[in-house]
Amino acid sequence: GASETLLRVLVEECDLVGTLRLMKRYFLLDQGDFFLNFLDAAEDELSRDPAKLRQFRVQHLLQVSVQITENHNDASKDDISPLRISPADLTCRFATESLVDQLTNGGTHDVIT
Repeated sequence: GASETLLRVLVEECDLVGTLRLMKRYFLLDQGDFFLNFLDAAEDELSRDPAKLRQFRVQHLLQVSVQITENHNDASKDDISPLRISPADLTCRFATESLVDQLTNGGTHDVIT
């Protein structure tokens, strides 16, 4: 039925397990340090008035932070996982309103790309 089809699509075609492992690796426990590196590197840029943010600069800092983390982990681990984020695949997107405003307004999704 529909449940079996959805499960098959999620697990087989969309690689749900691999995606969840990737999220765990980069955002939860394993290599979340890339995000801290990014916040440290981008602090000055992200402190600017939102209208004056340079998206290309934030994008670059994000890519560099991931690359530094990948290089550090490659040098310190013998068992490299095939799950990797390619810095070139990352894209910065800026919201036009704060997270608090988005949640208050029912989750509008206005984004500047």
